[in-house]
Amino acid sequence: MAMQALLSRTCSFIANSQSFLNSRTVAAPMLLPTRNLKHDTVEKVKLLKIPEKPKKPPTPFFKFITEHRVKVAREHPTLKPTDIVKKLAEDWKSVSAELKEKYNVQYKSECEVYNQKILNFNAKLTSEQREVLGKVAEEKRSDKKKRKIRKIYKETHKPKRPVGPYACYLMEQSRVRNMPLKDLLASLKDEWANLPEDQKAKYQNQFKEEKKKYEAAMVEWEAKMIKEGKSDLIRVKSAIESRPSRISQLKKDSSK
Repeated sequence: MAMQALLSRTCSFIANSQSFLNSRTVAAPMLLPTRNLKHDTVEKVKLLKIPEKPKKPPTPFFKFITEHRVKVAREHPTLKPTDIVKKLAEDWKSVSAELKEKYNVQYKSECEVYNQKILNFNAKLTSEQREVLGKVAEEKRSDKKKRKIRKIYKETHKPKRPVGPYACYLMEQSRVRNMPLKDLLASLKDEWANLPEDQKAKYQNQFKEEKKKYEAAMVEWEAKMIKEGKSDLIRVKSAIESRPSRISQLKKDSSK
């Protein structure tokens, strides 16, 4: 099952991508703080040797959570991590005014130290480093926005785009070949390229059928989003509003 899950995620990246067939290597995911940035930005950060930016001190509430999380987890071993945080949030409401004041005083003191560190940090930056850091901040904001949209898509049950013909072939072969994913990808890349067109047609037709169902589901989902006042989530608003009969037509096509 783990193999299938990993394979499914891989297929989502290579679906409909012929460039993947010409690729010689599969890049490993980047585990640095810059993993959500564009490649050029990451390279500039490395090249300019930008020092680590001072971190803001945690707020009194988050410091309280950090200091008491282990104790609550030990006292309530059956609680999930999210439930532990909820309990700590309730506990914070009943904390004495004296203890909260202690946290606030400590926070203000740490903020003063942080502000001085930031001033020193910014003073030592070159103009080029400042420019790159601005780009880093912009890309992180963009990534945060995309993640938020992906979360909304998941919550509203947006239909998933079907994988392409090659990905269909890859998933089928993974069920009958007991091979590590890396070796499987390397093996199937050349096999797919040399597969006769009549054999490829099976997977191409499979993709076409799944695409029909996907389009029908998407039109229905988009119509629902418009009805709920979420038209900013759909692809082309006018395509749904001006052609309401398209839903029934696509349903009819997908059932053939």
